[in-house]
Amino acid sequence: MKSSQRAIIVFMSIQPGCSISDTRLWLDVLRQTVHGSAVLTVLLLMAAIGRAQDSGAEALERDFRSTVMPFLKAHCLDCHGQNRQEAKFDLSGYTSADKVASSHQVWETVLERIASKEMPPKEAKRHPAAQDRNAVVAWIQAAREHEARKNAGDPGLVLARRLSNAEYNGSIRDLTGSDIRPTRTFPVDPANAAGFDNSGESLAMSPALLRKYLQASREVVEHLVLKPNGIAFASHPVVTDTDRDRYCVKRIVEFYQRQPTDLADYFFAAWQYRFRAQLDRGSESLEQTAARTGVSGKYLQSVWSLLASQDPQISVGPILRLQKMWPGPPSKTLQPAAARRECERMRDYVVALRSKLRPRLQDLKLEGSHVGSQPFVLWKNRQYVANRRTYDPDVLQVRKAEEAPAPAGSSVDAALRVPADDEQRKRHEAAFARFCDIFPDAFYVSERGRDYVEESKKQMGEKGRLLSAGFHSMMGYFRDDRPLYEMILSTAEQQELDGLWRELDFVTRAPMRQYTGFLWFERTDSRYMREAQFDFARPENQATLSQRMIRQLNT
Repeated sequence: MKSSQRAIIVFMSIQPGCSISDTRLWLDVLRQTVHGSAVLTVLLLMAAIGRAQDSGAEALERDFRSTVMPFLKAHCLDCHGQNRQEAKFDLSGYTSADKVASSHQVWETVLERIASKEMPPKEAKRHPAAQDRNAVVAWIQAAREHEARKNAGDPGLVLARRLSNAEYNGSIRDLTGSDIRPTRTFPVDPANAAGFDNSGESLAMSPALLRKYLQASREVVEHLVLKPNGIAFASHPVVTDTDRDRYCVKRIVEFYQRQPTDLADYFFAAWQYRFRAQLDRGSESLEQTAARTGVSGKYLQSVWSLLASQDPQISVGPILRLQKMWPGPPSKTLQPAAARRECERMRDYVVALRSKLRPRLQDLKLEGSHVGSQPFVLWKNRQYVANRRTYDPDVLQVRKAEEAPAPAGSSVDAALRVPADDEQRKRHEAAFARFCDIFPDAFYVSERGRDYVEESKKQMGEKGRLLSAGFHSMMGYFRDDRPLYEMILSTAEQQELDGLWRELDFVTRAPMRQYTGFLWFERTDSRYMREAQFDFARPENQATLSQRMIRQLNT
């Protein structure tokens, strides 16, 4: 005989009333979770538990008839029966243990009154013996324990309900990553009798509330951003071009602002590495120092190499001045806080000198074309990018033969004077080139104004737009962050920044809008593209953005 057949026979033998089909169903369920001979063991255990529960119910019913019913008839039903109900309390309908189990609150009161000897009252003609009273109390307690075990883990009827306002807001926040709070215009959730506001009895759904839920869903969708590789949710609605621009631009600018670009941090980190033994840093590596101080290890290596260089061909001019400004070893008078202040003076010196060395770029001009047109502005922007780490040699001034070098602490302008001797002048020019290569005039440009307008003609307090290309009366963005990208960012950070700029182009449709702006500008603010042969390239025509028409204009 197979083990499965033995299991069915055993189970039916100890679980009377169970059909063969029911037993097979139980067996199939068990086979999915239990293997081999363990099926028989589990069936035996289940049957034993069932028999134990049945035997307990039978014992309660038997004791109810032999103990409780006689007690009720002798001491309770005269005042709490069919003919008379003191305190509106009727016990005549409880003729079985099952009926007692269905009235938990009533029999809790009975238990309290009998156990405390409040019932029967003192004026009653007959009073039960102590053993009879104790037997009824023990039976009620046993019946309650039996029901508790039988229904353990079963919460009873759970009503289907909507989410409360707080639950809905929290769910939207967890799903989208943005704290949109779409229920802020909803009515306040009512509470049930116990004071809870998350019960099915109180959280009903009216037609008016349903309309608010639909409106809330629309509001959430208005925050959705379609990206090249999925979706995201902005903290504000992104319905218009301006909304989408703000979302993407903010993410890029915030990325820039998170990066460690303060030169004082690097000077101070290099100082700590230089004197790590005196500062009880032991054998800390340069990478460990960078990680501890929160700066880029890649750029700290460049700064350290410059400051610690012993090469006499390099240690002249601005580099020598910077090396001399670098604080010495810690002492009673030079604690880390004082060294940090000296490093900040070094930073100020670099920033001031670097602004003097920046190459000056002139605007392109062509008769009949606006100086702020796209081709001219983009050319100038690219020149800025190409020269972030270079300098203008014409800024340097040759000292007279009898003129002494600028002493320490002299003005920045004095540092621009180089020796007249050809060999020494070349060394100084190389030092300036190295200085500007290590310290770019900007790690990134997050805000650009109308660069084609002379400063004297700009409005007071005029500021640029974030990530703007700086066109005249046109929309357009320009990426200018090569020093940050190459000198500071890790590979993972470079990939993140590239992704943010790809998102900006995709989400805002910036290239297409910029091209449309180019067509509009050239047909209105210049004397070009007004001939009949250019009539196909009209900005109001959406087909102008097709690949065919773009190529047609290119030819």
